[in-house]
Amino acid sequence: MNTHETYVSLETAKLLKQAGFDWECDKIYYCYHEDNDTWDLESNNKNHLRILKLDYCLLAPSLAIAQKWLREVKGIEVNVLCVYIKHIKKYSYDVFTNEYEHELINEGFDTYEEALEAGIQTCLSDSRANN
Repeated sequence: MNTHETYVSLETAKLLKQAGFDWECDKIYYCYHEDNDTWDLESNNKNHLRILKLDYCLLAPSLAIAQKWLREVKGIEVNVLCVYIKHIKKYSYDVFTNEYEHELINEGFDTYEEALEAGIQTCLSDSRANN
C-alpha cells in the first residue's frame, strides 16, 4: 500500500497551469535557470500568490487534489477502475463531464496512480478543462 502522496508529473503540472489551477499546494516544480528546462520538485514554502505569477514555478498538487479540483471547479469526474486482463490485475479510468459524456479508457495501467495521472492528463489535454 502506498502511504505517501503521489504528486502530478511536470507535464501534468504544466497542463494544470494552462487550465487555471490555482489551489495552494505543498509542492512546486521549480526551474533554477529560466533558460533551462531542468525542473525539480520541492516543498512550497514560498508565498502562494507570488508563485502563480512566476513562469519558472509550477504548482504541483497531489493526484488526489488535482482530481478534486477537476471535479469541483471544472465539473469533470475521473474515476479509476480495477480490471483484470488475462488474470492480471490492471487499472483503467473513465471520465464523466457535466454534459453527462462518458469515456471509458480500456488501457491496462500497472498502478492506480498511473491510471489516475493518465485520466487527469486526458481531461487537461482536450477542451474539457479549458472552459
